[in-house]
Amino acid sequence: MLKIGVLIGALCLSFVSGATCAQDMVAAGLNPEITPIAKETSSNAKVFDNQTENLGSVKELTPPECSSTELYDKVMNIVNDYSQKVKAETILAKRKQALLPANISGFHKVPTQGFNTTTDFNTANALLMIKINEKVLEDDILICEQNGKHNTPLFLIIYPYSDNYKVYVINLDRWSDDYKDISFIYP
Repeated sequence: MLKIGVLIGALCLSFVSGATCAQDMVAAGLNPEITPIAKETSSNAKVFDNQTENLGSVKELTPPECSSTELYDKVMNIVNDYSQKVKAETILAKRKQALLPANISGFHKVPTQGFNTTTDFNTANALLMIKINEKVLEDDILICEQNGKHNTPLFLIIYPYSDNYKVYVINLDRWSDDYKDISFIYP
């Protein structure tokens, strides 16, 4: 019987004003202590009703440029960290380790359309895996190649990730075939 009274009270609230509903409930023989009491809203309730507020406005991301100094600085931080972690035991390995950051002067854009394994096997493989696994459209991917002539140049694969960009540095670790080993979020 108590559940029916609560249900009637809820229905009364939705259709009739609070005072009339309370009188009807008492007249119907229900307990007056559980009758709903109509309360006026507080004066500060109107503060939350701001029609001009622009909630959730999202600014569109501008893709980075390969020649950006900020992108270059972040790549160089990754390259320097990597070169410090690699153990160089021979004189030739130590020389390569020292020359690695010195040989990176910048990056330039490479078209993603038509990028294949003859251009660079590791980058083409990573590009294919990103398209399939991350479900990123080819038009949304930016590829940057290291400036200058190198046997195996560094490539950057950049694509939108959440509200930033994900950057993979390809060919930095020549002994790893996993493109996810060296990456960072830009900016």
